[in-house]
Amino acid sequence: MRGTPFFIGLCSLLSSQFSHAARPNDLNFTAEEVEKYGCGEKCQANLREGMKTDREIFGGYPFDHDFYAIASNFSDAKPGDVLKFEPFNVSTLSIPPDLTAYRIQYVSTGMDGENVPATAFITLPYMTYPGQKPRLMAFAHGTIGVTSSCAPSSSYNFYDYYTWIMLAIAGYAVVGTDYTGLGNNYTAHKYVNCVLNSEDTYWSVIAARRAFPNTFTKRWAAMGHSQGGGAVWGLSENPRVTGSESGEYIGGVALAPSARVFDLSLESAKYHELSGEAASAKFMPLIAKGIQAVNPPSTKIDFLSDAAEKRSELIDKLQLCLQGSGSVTEDLPLAGVKSPTAFQNSDQLKDFQKKYGAAQGKKAFRDLLVLQGMADETVNYNATKIAYRAACEAGNSVRLSLYPGLDHRPVLTASVREWMPWLDERFRGVASQQKCVMHTWKPLLGE
Repeated sequence: MRGTPFFIGLCSLLSSQFSHAARPNDLNFTAEEVEKYGCGEKCQANLREGMKTDREIFGGYPFDHDFYAIASNFSDAKPGDVLKFEPFNVSTLSIPPDLTAYRIQYVSTGMDGENVPATAFITLPYMTYPGQKPRLMAFAHGTIGVTSSCAPSSSYNFYDYYTWIMLAIAGYAVVGTDYTGLGNNYTAHKYVNCVLNSEDTYWSVIAARRAFPNTFTKRWAAMGHSQGGGAVWGLSENPRVTGSESGEYIGGVALAPSARVFDLSLESAKYHELSGEAASAKFMPLIAKGIQAVNPPSTKIDFLSDAAEKRSELIDKLQLCLQGSGSVTEDLPLAGVKSPTAFQNSDQLKDFQKKYGAAQGKKAFRDLLVLQGMADETVNYNATKIAYRAACEAGNSVRLSLYPGLDHRPVLTASVREWMPWLDERFRGVASQQKCVMHTWKPLLGE
């Protein structure tokens, strides 16, 4: 049933044949156990390698089951309320040692407007100039997985790959939502869902303000990468940002955003000609989970083969994160995609994009800066251009900057000289003069 917290107690309900380890995504398996899901010898080799890479994301940091469990006061809480608040021992983390760090469990809103618990991390700078408050930034992370084991706040560095940490080093206070369904298992994670991921991002700001009253600037902004870029694009179209409860939202930065999943799948398929080696192929089981998360869990996915669907059950059984999830279909023809035309014929992808994508003709309430690598093998730049044109046709203010030769992650650091001054101007109250403009940068040493 839609909106039902069917993931409550998921870890305790996992089939007993899988043995638990320190972290949920450290679950071990035997050949006999996974062969039931059609995962043969090659699949198992890929799976072990994927799980190994997943573990590296968390760096051996222990998963705190007590913290991520649903708070006892959840039923009486309201959106933005802080349910749990704990400081980190920064010496146990791999983050700049001058930062102080905290984690919170707070209340967000779900697909039918219901209350749902979510978790986040907060980092504070060592100091600000006398008489000033730290600027508040909401950070929306990129793809890490879809199971409750995959919370960035449970990682040794909060899943940093030159993302939120650049904001922290620049002196911003950062609140980074895990999104619902990651960490806490009250409900399924709404993967690449620009609408609901933007809700989690928005309410994390209010929760951060309630955790630290009168600490931050009234003005706040948002930045996100990949899945998080889509969340920030969705946030610009979320009418909540026009109110004063969160402060004054001044705009967002979307890096390599997954704003329109149908277009993204189609353009990636064209670019890679549906090669099983395509970088985007590992995301298809996750996108399928994102579709199932807003439909009955048993919904059959129209672009995956039967073999891929069966193997995808291992994502939940073994609590896999990004690499582990992609590995389960890696050895299948077309990486588990049903046919070369499966994407363009997928009514589910079209419907999901229409309901939960960004740049679908909605009015945007604040300016948006979009940064995209033109050699991105995960978020194809043509899909981002389609989203940009759709947003501009709706009368919205978007600047799209293209970076030739850059893949999915390098655009984060290459574009810092553009997005950091853009944010600084917004925080200083400089009125934006942008409307819709597309700019292509020229590399210093050529492509």
